[in-house]
Amino acid sequence: MTSKRKRKVLDLFSGGGGAGYGYYLAGCEVTGVDVADMPGYPFEFIQHDALTFPLDGYDLIHASPPCQAYSDAAAPYRTAGKEYPDLIEVMRARLVASGIPYVIENVVGAPLIDPVMLCGTMFGLKVYRHRLFEASFPIGQPAHPAHLWNAVKTRWDASPGHIRPSMRIYGNDDSRQAMGISWMTGAELKQAVPTAYTRYIAEEGRGALPGPRGHRLRGESAAASDSQTAGNVTIAENEKDCEPLDGDAVLGTLADFWACPQPSRFTGKVPDRIAGSEWDQPVPDGIENPYWEIVRQLPLDDMASPSPWRTRPEPNMYLFTDDPSGSGFRLFANRYALCVTYSWSVCSPGDIAWIKDLLGGMGVVEAGAGGGYWAWQLRQAGVDVAAYDPAVPGEHYFARREWSPILPGDASAVGKHPDRALFLCRSSYGEPRAAEALTCYQGDLLICAGEGEGGCTAGDGFFGLLGAGWEEAGVSPSHISYSGINCDLTVYRRKGAT
Repeated sequence: MTSKRKRKVLDLFSGGGGAGYGYYLAGCEVTGVDVADMPGYPFEFIQHDALTFPLDGYDLIHASPPCQAYSDAAAPYRTAGKEYPDLIEVMRARLVASGIPYVIENVVGAPLIDPVMLCGTMFGLKVYRHRLFEASFPIGQPAHPAHLWNAVKTRWDASPGHIRPSMRIYGNDDSRQAMGISWMTGAELKQAVPTAYTRYIAEEGRGALPGPRGHRLRGESAAASDSQTAGNVTIAENEKDCEPLDGDAVLGTLADFWACPQPSRFTGKVPDRIAGSEWDQPVPDGIENPYWEIVRQLPLDDMASPSPWRTRPEPNMYLFTDDPSGSGFRLFANRYALCVTYSWSVCSPGDIAWIKDLLGGMGVVEAGAGGGYWAWQLRQAGVDVAAYDPAVPGEHYFARREWSPILPGDASAVGKHPDRALFLCRSSYGEPRAAEALTCYQGDLLICAGEGEGGCTAGDGFFGLLGAGWEEAGVSPSHISYSGINCDLTVYRRKGAT
């Protein structure tokens, strides 16, 4: 089934909404964020610092940091000693670490990486307004028509016989018409991006970006990933070359940090961690859970904790500090490397205890087991697990290590085990595996690690079956997920089952 949900775009440093409106015209759902109030912003708007606003829940992030540190117009003021914020590097580091496709826009002269340059002449606009766009996915560079006229202040240089089809933007009605923007104040318009630019960016990226909320997940086909990129490096190439993570090395890096912790740049406080907190979950004697040992030591998202819509701690793979010896960006572990080494959903000791209690002695059948990390944890707890995957761990990019024996088999293999509970772990939105497994399964107990309907796991076909034949029976109170990654561990029972 094809999803009809729109891609969600986060418009950071949104200003009056010129960039956001272009994404809207390309069929996206847009949320704007700016430190200044923008009462005329045409979509959902949140007044907040773009450097600290949570990035989770979006399919694409657009950022337009202030340009005065690089623009020709501000050069005389810089020469006179005025200082302007230089935010591109810190913003890029945050966007890359999020793993979400992104676009950074700024003026010519800004330190963007492999940008394309867009001009109004490329879209038939009566304005030049050159702007650079860096993106984590491929964008074609359009041909640049010659500038035949100097840009003028009024619309067509008013004098008869002297029509000049390009103008400077001064915030008047002529400027609004030239930019394709009708709602902005003059001050907002002077800083705006023509809507045609971001509409072009969104349409260029349509084939390269994941589907709605469909971030790159375990099991997505290599062919579908060939055009996706992150940090201007092709994701497929990174994934296929990824080696299993050295967990001891990551723990060593974290131990060094906590021995001499540094405060967050944004809060001025040393971040918390799960270890030693009320959320800490001891690993039972005789059990190994190296994934959890890493997760409990990661710094928590210090901006997420106060948010009323979050009720659980969210570990972060990185931290911004005010370290004067470098950029202050500390990356403790790459989320992708963690996931392909261990699992795409964090497996806490409390989760395993919760599942075992639900089972009451019943066994588990898992479809799409990957490297078998959840199967290994359940087996250590005494649960009988039949784990299947059509791929051999270590030979596919989504699981680079085998933790426990995996049987070869596709989703239909679960049909052999009606006496077991079905377990699914973050099934890819881009594949029908979850729907096929639920169709074939004849038992009455389903346990899923992933997002709910409208999220980036499983897909519409699965949730259609789930809504028709199953009812939610509980959620693990111990489940933990990374900052920006929505994930619950949920149990369902077949409707009408005794």
